[in-house]
Amino acid sequence: TFSTSSASATGTVLSAPTISKSFVPAVVNTGAPSTLTIVVSNPAANPIALSNVSFNDSYLPTPIVNSVTPGPNIVCTAGSTPGTLVGGVAGGTSVGMGPGANILPGGNCTITVQVTSPTAGVHVNTTGNVTSTNGGTGGTASDTLFVGKVSIAKAFSATTFEVGGTSTLTFTLTNNTGVAATAVAFSDTYPAPSSIQNNAVAATNTCGGAVTAANGTTSLVLAGGSLAAGASCTITKQVTGVTGGSFTNTTTGVTRAGDAV
Repeated sequence: TFSTSSASATGTVLSAPTISKSFVPAVVNTGAPSTLTIVVSNPAANPIALSNVSFNDSYLPTPIVNSVTPGPNIVCTAGSTPGTLVGGVAGGTSVGMGPGANILPGGNCTITVQVTSPTAGVHVNTTGNVTSTNGGTGGTASDTLFVGKVSIAKAFSATTFEVGGTSTLTFTLTNNTGVAATAVAFSDTYPAPSSIQNNAVAATNTCGGAVTAANGTTSLVLAGGSLAAGASCTITKQVTGVTGGSFTNTTTGVTRAGDAV
């Protein structure tokens, strides 16, 4: 009589590393800085560390570049070991990590670098694939840097006028973003104590949306405006002098949909 025997073997299947990225802030003026953050991770379900987790992010063909003081940096979660930073030099057009990191399950490495762009527009940047030695090749990551903001200029038709006299405020908005701007908004609170106030003459508005500047109040607000790429618009409002003196009147900056991203 012969008995049968059995054999078993254990195999480990690893998921590929993941990658994500973001620009903060996502909307900047031309030449202003934004922090590019790229996170490479080892999925928590993996039973062992992923080794040599690497990637490269070339900004080309967009006009994004590393800033004059890019400050590239890698920080990994406890127990994981960072790889070697590549790129990230001032004026350069890439950042990456290779040889790569050793990342424990559920861990990650975060790479940051300060970038900028001299060119207004909508700049979509996609990394190369994230790779590893033992977990294979993962996907890519994309984010968008919006460069250029809606600018504002203001002027009094008469910079000197009497108490009880009038002057017309003109606000000129220009869309430098490279794309149509919606939800355009700003506010202007006149200097306190009541140096000037709105009078009964209605505001004019070519910016769309709604202007609030009621008779006797001391502020003007635009909400919900819109501007085509490269376009300008104006708002005018007549004000009356209330008290004598020399006053400086400054508006807020203009915001639009996406500025709070």
